[in-house]
Amino acid sequence: MPSGSCRVGEADRAIRSAGFEGWRPQLYGSSLAGAAVGIVGLGDLGQSIARLLGVFGARILYADPRPLPPDTEQELAATRLGLDQLMPASDVIIAAVPLIPSTRGLLGPDVLRLARRGTFLVNVGRGSAVDEEAVADALDEDRLGGYAADVFAMEDWALPGRPVAIPARLLSHPRTLFTPHLGSAVSGIRRTMSLTAARQVQQALTGHRPEHAVNEPRRPG
Repeated sequence: MPSGSCRVGEADRAIRSAGFEGWRPQLYGSSLAGAAVGIVGLGDLGQSIARLLGVFGARILYADPRPLPPDTEQELAATRLGLDQLMPASDVIIAAVPLIPSTRGLLGPDVLRLARRGTFLVNVGRGSAVDEEAVADALDEDRLGGYAADVFAMEDWALPGRPVAIPARLLSHPRTLFTPHLGSAVSGIRRTMSLTAARQVQQALTGHRPEHAVNEPRRPG
């Protein structure tokens, strides 16, 4: 839920199970209002997330090798920290990094141990930026409050030795919530993506530099 952690997966299963009798004071979650949200990777994707979260009164922290321009940082009311500082300072951590050598396994066991107990972790960047087995360990040990993901390491086909499936411990854990890479699964967005790709082909064929050239990215995101 955009307004906070409402334990949607657990609540859905509770209602579908036998014996549901209506509202009870249970499955309490947390609110984004006043929460510290640490975004790992504040490129285009991370900045879009930060703008949405700001509406709900979240305090934005970010870790990125390249600082934002001062005016953008001020617009987002975002504070830049090192990753080792961001982890213990955040109530919610969102991975929004691209998959490059320096981000593969970035959120691994050593980094996850820096998070405060009960922190929620969300991965909307690339699956292999998060060590899924380390996340399962953190959940089993009650160090993470929950894990949600729209991307998975098994999807990163170009990587040698990628896993062939999502770890069973993650799939069965009650404090996880997954979607099948639906971040851009909107007809209008997909149409815009297709038109943007076609426009860049046209730019290249007519001697112009494509506006989103991968060998000269504006910022990772």
